[in-house]
Amino acid sequence: MSVYIDRFKGWLQTVQAEHDSVIDEALMINMHRLRWMAFVVVPLGLVLGGAYWVGADGSAPSVVAGSRAHAWADFSMAAVMALLGLGAQHVIKQGRATPMAQGLTLLASGFTLVITIAASTMDQTYLSGITAFLFGSITIGAVPLIRPRLALFMFLGAYGLLYYALALTQQDPVLLHIGRVTGLAAVFLSFCVSVGLWRQATANILLHRALKSINDALKSSNEALAAKEGELVVLAQHDGLTGLYNRRAFTQLAESELARANRYPCDTSVIMADIDFFKKVNDTYGHPVGDEVLKHLAGFLSAGVRSTDVVARVGGEEFMVMLPQTSVEAAVMLAEKLRVLVQDSPIQLGDLRISITVSFGVAGIAAGQSGTVDELYTAADNALYDAKHQGRNRVAVCALGRPPEAPVMPAASRL
Repeated sequence: MSVYIDRFKGWLQTVQAEHDSVIDEALMINMHRLRWMAFVVVPLGLVLGGAYWVGADGSAPSVVAGSRAHAWADFSMAAVMALLGLGAQHVIKQGRATPMAQGLTLLASGFTLVITIAASTMDQTYLSGITAFLFGSITIGAVPLIRPRLALFMFLGAYGLLYYALALTQQDPVLLHIGRVTGLAAVFLSFCVSVGLWRQATANILLHRALKSINDALKSSNEALAAKEGELVVLAQHDGLTGLYNRRAFTQLAESELARANRYPCDTSVIMADIDFFKKVNDTYGHPVGDEVLKHLAGFLSAGVRSTDVVARVGGEEFMVMLPQTSVEAAVMLAEKLRVLVQDSPIQLGDLRISITVSFGVAGIAAGQSGTVDELYTAADNALYDAKHQGRNRVAVCALGRPPEAPVMPAASRL
């Protein structure tokens, strides 16, 4: 027996926790419904009140008094619902459930039940039914979302009030009994409807919350996947050490630039750069220092060219620069400028100071001349080979399809 009692207690605790978790959402739903009810009840109450007031003219005094009482009840209902609707609109604008939302829900429900009990009590002077209370209790059971235990106390209290109020105006014991039984049935039915709607709303809110959590998780996962995809794209196109384009990406961009140059004829040049005696740097200071040297040169190359130029690391210590709309002469001048900058800018790594030099090979395609990326690369490589052969730290030029020319350098720079 204790096992079943424990299970029942556990079930109650679960239900209580669910109710506590959804109360804010339920109150906000109530505010939207209360605002909608105000739009319906206010004009309806004014119309019915006016009809009761005017329709009793010329009737017996008792009928007039009863009709006027009904009219005042309808007018009161319209006025109170108008105020409640304004309060609900205020809560909706705040965008969150507040103690005011709880108060408005209880006030709207309680006032509706009380006013319909009053109307049903007045009806007993010339009617035997409790139609007003039936409509009121069913409305409260079907429209606002009320926690089951609160709904139980509310409907029991309303029935207790109805039970004694009917006796004030209904003197026939049989009709009084019928009214009380009908009221009990209405209360029972309304309570069942209220509980059913609350449970359905609770399930919907929890389901919506779970779906939102899943959607948020999926969105987060998609964003993470998109970020990873972006990182993979960057890694596929860029050198991991220097951040420059890699050889594959450089080839693709160079092919696109040469295709554009064929459509709109213009000069196109490339510069190949290679660090002089780079193996000696690695052997003397270690590969981490060698990596810093590579990044140092990459920074100079990137900073020394235009934003439309393409800089790439195409080998261990080899770099390429694609120069759209640039003649060979202009490329030579740029290469010489870069050569001097690197030569005059030693690398400072803590207490370690390292001076490096770079050899440059230049090649180009004149406007209207045809050529491929491989041909440009080969020509620049030939020019770089010649610069190395002539003593390094210099700039050499090679035309497409021809042997490399003599280095284009001032005599002083060849020391």
